[in-house]
Amino acid sequence: APRAGGRAMARELSQEELLDFLCQAGGRVRALFLEEPQLALQRDFISGYTALHWIAKHGANQVLQDLVSGAEKAGTPLDVNVKSSCGYTPLHLAAIHGHQRIMKLLVQELNSKVNVRDSSGKRPWQYLSSSTSGEMWQLLGSGRSIVTDKAAGPARSGEHVHKTCVYATEPF
Repeated sequence: APRAGGRAMARELSQEELLDFLCQAGGRVRALFLEEPQLALQRDFISGYTALHWIAKHGANQVLQDLVSGAEKAGTPLDVNVKSSCGYTPLHLAAIHGHQRIMKLLVQELNSKVNVRDSSGKRPWQYLSSSTSGEMWQLLGSGRSIVTDKAAGPARSGEHVHKTCVYATEPF
C-alpha cells in the first residue's frame, strides 16, 4: 500500500488533489517533500505530468519555491525540463497559461531550457499571448520583444495544442 510519512494512505491522490493539497499546505510543502521527496518525481500515468507541471500550469509561485527548497534539502534532484506525454515541459505549460512569474523563476533561477520543443515542434515562447510582456518574449528566446505578426502569435481556443494533449492543458 502507498505510504505517506510512514502511514498507509487510504488511496492515491489524483494530480489535481495533490496540487490542491500543496496549495493549501503553504509553507508546509517544504516539510512534506523533506518527509517524502519522491512525491516530486511522481508522474500522472495519462498526462505524464509531475508536480512541477501541475504547479506551472496553475501558476502556484510560492508552491514552486517551496517544492524546490524542499527537494534541495532532501537531496532530491528535480528535472525542470521533464517532458509530459505530449512533450510539454513545465515552461511550456507556464507559457500556455500565461504565468509570467513562474516562467521567470523557471528560466532565471532553475535554468529551464528555453529551446526545448514539444511533440508539436513548438518552443515555449510560441505559446505566449500577444499581451505578454516584451521581457518574457526575450527571456524565452523568441528573438523579438513584441509580436506584431498575427501569424506568429499563438492560436486560440486550444488550436495551439496537439490534439491528444487538449485534456491536459484545459483548465479544470
